[in-house]
Amino acid sequence: MASDAYPPPHIIHPSGGEHKTTLILLHGTSTSGPELAASLFSIPLASDTTSTDCITLNQDLPSVTLTSQKNLESALPYTRIVFPTGKPRKTTVFNGKETNAWFDVADFSDRTKGEDLQIPGIRESIIYLCSLIQEEIYLLSDQGRESKGRIVIGGFSQGAAMSFMLLLSGELLSQNLSHEIGAWTLLSGWTPFRAQIEKAMFSPPFPDDKASPQEIYALRREKTRDALWDILELPALASTSIDTQKQWEEKRKVFMAHGTQDTKVRTEWGKQSRDLLKNVGLHIQWKEYQGLEHWFNADELRDLVSFVGGIWARNGVLESDK
Repeated sequence: MASDAYPPPHIIHPSGGEHKTTLILLHGTSTSGPELAASLFSIPLASDTTSTDCITLNQDLPSVTLTSQKNLESALPYTRIVFPTGKPRKTTVFNGKETNAWFDVADFSDRTKGEDLQIPGIRESIIYLCSLIQEEIYLLSDQGRESKGRIVIGGFSQGAAMSFMLLLSGELLSQNLSHEIGAWTLLSGWTPFRAQIEKAMFSPPFPDDKASPQEIYALRREKTRDALWDILELPALASTSIDTQKQWEEKRKVFMAHGTQDTKVRTEWGKQSRDLLKNVGLHIQWKEYQGLEHWFNADELRDLVSFVGGIWARNGVLESDK
């Protein structure tokens, strides 16, 4: 699969001049990277108070205070923000019309319908996104910076669903890229093949009675990867020790956000995805926004900026450049 089948990514260069970190955000069905960028940047972030009109779980990261930032771009002045675009493909839910999408969607009301139609697109997009991440690693390395932990990836709606597949499939681990990702930001998404993943996760072989929680999580992650390799027909995972898997995967931080009035990707589906990730041992910061439909708002974007800023502060990637 040639990466040139995908339109060039839309790039927002760091407004502060220096490129210290990278944020990759994937768009939803039938839109594009530039459209997602325009929508996100149109929302002002400045606020004198912190929103309390949300539900928060598992906050354990340093906070980042927003004062006069105008939008997402100015709030992350040393971040290269990358908005890839899914390649044009026939989309069943739009009567076969060709749209930019990461994979096919058959029914907005039931995301489990037509899952077999999703397989080629998810497989292609995983491979493409791995190559895109590799390019961002090279850019950071060319500046004499160790890239580890400086890249955060995520998306909105189908972009979040695609990110779930990239996170869970093991392809980043196979290509020795897993340790490069500092965190994930998943907005208003769902998990394709969730039922199949959970069935595999809780099927034999079972862990030993004396197994630690970390060993249980590692086994569930392995079962999840095996299930997705079979479904997506991905190449076999390269040999990687359990200790290496634990080193990176158990530290994984994930920001998940969803509107309580989302009827396109129901909040219930987001919670199911949250619980799946918790069941493989990932650390989740979950937020719900009261009254928000299938979109994003200033509170959510402020929380996203605070999350990624906290990740980079915790990893020390910004301080090391001073």
